[in-house]
Amino acid sequence: MGLRQEYQNAMTSPASVLVVTVNYNSLENTLQTLTSLAQMTYPRFEILLVDNGSTDGSLEAIHQAFPGVALITNETNLGFAGGFNVGLQRGIDQGVDFILAINNDTIVAPDMLSLLVEACAPGIGAVGPVIYYYDQRERVWSAGFHRHPITLEMTGGQRHRVALGGQDRSPFPVDYLLGCAMLFSREALVATGLFDSRFYLYYEDLDLSLRLQQEGDCLLTVPAARMWHKVAGSSGLGSPVRTYHLARSSILFFRKHGRGWRSPFILFFRSGSAARKIGSLLLRGDTRGARAYLRGLKDGWLAAATMPRIR
Repeated sequence: MGLRQEYQNAMTSPASVLVVTVNYNSLENTLQTLTSLAQMTYPRFEILLVDNGSTDGSLEAIHQAFPGVALITNETNLGFAGGFNVGLQRGIDQGVDFILAINNDTIVAPDMLSLLVEACAPGIGAVGPVIYYYDQRERVWSAGFHRHPITLEMTGGQRHRVALGGQDRSPFPVDYLLGCAMLFSREALVATGLFDSRFYLYYEDLDLSLRLQQEGDCLLTVPAARMWHKVAGSSGLGSPVRTYHLARSSILFFRKHGRGWRSPFILFFRSGSAARKIGSLLLRGDTRGARAYLRGLKDGWLAAATMPRIR
């Protein structure tokens, strides 16, 4: 009998799961996500909505439409990392077996959660589904990513590939899972810690992926588990806000993890990447985006230099 089967047989009832999503002034997206989550076939889960200080009346409308969904209201917008940390901590405090962090601009296959839980076993810190584009239902957005051994950049991921098929649908190991949907074991989060809230938006998922592995946990993608994502549904694809936070968080991430012998290689690679990004924005006439990117680089560098290094 394999380790996974022993693990599953030891459970006298289905593992408990807390499903956490975060809303910020995004009523239509959140309602659609909650409708999809409510239709999941897994027998033992609860949904928790963390509202990040919405000011558009969406919280009241969501509560009216889904009175059975638990709510936590933050007074201010804590960002992706901070908002989800509130929900993750609630799951830890409740003692659930697993916590699913999922974006509020997604829809899921009814069996997604069942397949994710089934893939879990001791030593697995987090699992994720294959994520497809919302408006291109068979085209992959993320199947998890591998990590370049020197630059720490994401590689692989099968992005833009048409639906993962073939006979081998077994879960496979990855280095990075994206925060769009990550099912964590409670034990792994207790040992590793939550998202690093310094990131606010972007790269917090890559950071936590690395930290989970540093604690000895494996990350898996489950090909049979499927969901669909409205890419940048909250921050706006190509918006100055998104551009700013991508730049800022990239500096935090690579300064936090790119230490030692990797440092000069990462500095060289990231400098070239930043130059290409700024050049691309300027060629498109997006001066606002270019300014936002430069401001993000500056603020990220200052934050990384002045804030204490945490786990």
